[in-house]
Formats: sequence, C-alpha cells, structure tokens
Amino acid sequence: MSDDRVPWHRQPGESPAAYDGFLTYRDLGPKKRSLTAAVAEAGRAPTTRQAWGRWSSAHNWLARCAAWDDHMQKVVDQANAEKVGEMAKRHADLAQTLQAAVTLPLNELVRRLQDKEVDLSELPVQDLVRMLQQLGPITKSAVEIERVSRGQPSDRVEIGTPAELQEVEHLRELVKRHQAPPAPEAPAVAAGPAGQDDADA
Repeated sequence: MSDDRVPWHRQPGESPAAYDGFLTYRDLGPKKRSLTAAVAEAGRAPTTRQAWGRWSSAHNWLARCAAWDDHMQKVVDQANAEKVGEMAKRHADLAQTLQAAVTLPLNELVRRLQDKEVDLSELPVQDLVRMLQQLGPITKSAVEIERVSRGQPSDRVEIGTPAELQEVEHLRELVKRHQAPPAPEAPAVAAGPAGQDDADA
C-alpha cells in the first residue's frame, strides 16, 4: 500500500481485525464515539475493550477519527452549499417568472394608453383600482425574492425602469382623479334688501 493513503484507510501493520475495530469506532460519530460503545456496537465481550485500547494507541485512532470527522464535515458543507446554490437559483428563476406574469397586464395597459387605444373613462374604475392593488404587492414580493436569492439586500427594492415607473405613477394619478368625488358647489348666498349693509354699518 502507498504511504500517502488517507488516515482513515487501513494503515501499515494494522491487522484486518484491528481495522474492523477502527471502522466500528470511527463510524459511531464524534458524539457517541468511545471504546466501550464501539465494543458494544460490535457485539463483543466487555473484556475486548483492553485489546481495542491497545489497537487504538498503536494505530492512532483518535487522530485518524479527527481527520475523518473533518473530511466528512467538508463533504457535508460542500453538499449543502451546492443544494443552497441550486435552491437560490430555483427561487430566483421562479421570482423572475412571477414578475413577468404579474406585470403582463400592467405593461399591456400602459402600452394601450401610450398608443391611445384605451380611454380610461371607458374602463370600470373599480377594476382598474383592484388590478393596481393586486399587482403592486405581488410584484414587490417577487422582486424581493429574486434579490434575496441572489444575495442582495431587500431593504431597497425598485420595480421597473424609470419610464415604466413614471407610467405607473401617471396611471395612479388618473385613478385618483376618477375616484375623487366632485367638489360640492358653494351654496348661493341670498342677497339682502338694498342698502341693508349701509344701514347696519
């Protein structure tokens, strides 16, 4: 065997029985690992612990298990990092799809307004208000999901280009105008008898 073998492989001079004992000891994990627990796990008599203790000292089980634990932690960390990366990509892609879906009606309405294909006076105000109320929070949530998935802060979220935002703001102003009740007319003031003001003075 090569001398550059990893520590948790069978070492020079280590018998098959000793290596089997090491594997049992190693695989208990850092929280449960002990010679007594390893002997019991292997189904051996308690007196076997003395022999296993000699094997542990002769073949440096403690250091080899520490190297194994470090190796396994790196494997777990790498696997978790890959899974987190895949999850973040899925969330970002989903957020982009959601943004495109929820902004389609709004973009189409803005286009028709720009092309003068739609007269807001012909649209039910309630439907227009309801659409804005529904699309706003959903779009903002989708943007926040994408930013967080890509490792960006979510405390500042800008939706759309400046031109699109200007159109949305313009649309909101139009909706407000449609919603605003007409201003009440000032009541007519009845004129008093001629010369009344002079007489009161």
